[in-house]
Amino acid sequence: MGTQTEAVKSAVMRLVPKLKTLLAAKLCRLTVNDGSSRLGLRATLETVSATEETTPVISQETFRYRQGKEFFFDTQSLPYALAGAFPQIATGTQIQYRLENISDRSIYCLLFGVDSGANPLCFYSPDSSSVTDPSQSTQPLQNLKLSPGEVRVIPKTNASYKWRIPGPTGLSEIYLLGSSQPFTQTLKVLSQIPRSKGQGERIIDLSDPLKVVQAIQSDLQTASNVPSEVTNGDNNVYALNVNCWTTLSFVYQVV
Repeated sequence: MGTQTEAVKSAVMRLVPKLKTLLAAKLCRLTVNDGSSRLGLRATLETVSATEETTPVISQETFRYRQGKEFFFDTQSLPYALAGAFPQIATGTQIQYRLENISDRSIYCLLFGVDSGANPLCFYSPDSSSVTDPSQSTQPLQNLKLSPGEVRVIPKTNASYKWRIPGPTGLSEIYLLGSSQPFTQTLKVLSQIPRSKGQGERIIDLSDPLKVVQAIQSDLQTASNVPSEVTNGDNNVYALNVNCWTTLSFVYQVV
């Protein structure tokens, strides 16, 4: 809410960033396909205690890619499986995501979401193999690539960066996107974000989340290799192949 005497133009300019964030989240939400994807990916959101003990909070996987494998988890054993309630995580709690490639091909992953304060965020992983020019405000990034059967924890358990849940109270929605091809356009957009003080992988705030999500959609369509006649050359239409991408959703309540 603005002030009673706020001009219409000022109100519109004040709301534009929030509306772009809402649209970006909606577009990302529309790609969620854990029930239809044929790309084998499994992920668990875990909390980490002061003694580094981990507790699973939400587990997701692409159910149609099983190849006779047994179920990975029992939803009834998780604390959030109560009348459809969202799991609760206290402010300041350290979290991590455990990813597992259960397919027979490499998967490229990306984390994007909106925290409980309606701030858009993304997992940012600089390319440690490249030589960074200190005079440049941006730096090259690397794709988060999982080989078949590989398990990866992000952020890395031995990294100095720890992902802690910020306030305020409210709902947070994080999306794990997996693709059979690298997120080339997305990393190009993310690499233009001025370098922050932190070193190594970390979670960063996004000033233009809509631009990032549009790059994600473009990368997923490239991976899908859909014939151009399907979209009739319309840049506002995206056609995706369930064999080439998956998006898993993690929604929790910050208390």
